[in-house]
Amino acid sequence: MKKTTLFCVVIFIFFASQLQAQPCVPGSYPSSGIYPDSMTGLPPAYVNTFYSEIVTVIVPYDTTLDLGLGPMYFIIDSIGVVNVTGLPPGFTYSGNPTNGYIHGSSAGCVLISGTPGIADVGSYPITITLESWVNNIAQGFIDNQTYYTIHVLDTMVYVDNNSVENESVTNYPNPFNKETTIEFFTENTDQLEISVYNNIGQLSYHTFLNCMTGLNKHKMAIDGSSGLYFYVIKGNNFYQTGKMMKRD
Repeated sequence: MKKTTLFCVVIFIFFASQLQAQPCVPGSYPSSGIYPDSMTGLPPAYVNTFYSEIVTVIVPYDTTLDLGLGPMYFIIDSIGVVNVTGLPPGFTYSGNPTNGYIHGSSAGCVLISGTPGIADVGSYPITITLESWVNNIAQGFIDNQTYYTIHVLDTMVYVDNNSVENESVTNYPNPFNKETTIEFFTENTDQLEISVYNNIGQLSYHTFLNCMTGLNKHKMAIDGSSGLYFYVIKGNNFYQTGKMMKRD
């Protein structure tokens, strides 16, 4: 009895240590793919602030490939995240499973983390190298996906403890060409500060706006090149952020 109890304790400690060692837990999504999708992208990182984001990979059970002999049906053995390059300086990645290979009809994840410095401000296109293995094929297929870009900004966006919950902010059109209208609800009259930054943290637009209770709209003309922009709206009882895309 004592030996059995000791064995169970050892097994419990082993699995508990394995669980704690996992760097991330895959998110729950309805279909196979990489999440967040490329349109949503990864959130920006901010100077001197620890960054930690999870990328979930959901591998399908099967696939159809055309190897030059017409479409052929294959069962997927596994897809591995074998490398992640282009990260900001000092950033690292780690995966679950730890060997990076996710079996067909299952999910895994990659944790991207690090703390950027002021010298790291800029945009970093990330390349994820995948290796796919299917049944009856003795060689894996390598695929390099430039799927995300991490923008390191020198402006810290923080959550004000006095901000009003359950408020939303949007802009339209998005993407936009020269002008876009920002729309949001407030529960109180307030003077709000609106700031827009480009993808390297430079201020592209700034104004103060006297807002009324309810729906507020404000048209903005954004000067600058095409790319991703981030906006911050803040006041005494309001704080919201968002991102938008400018196209020439």
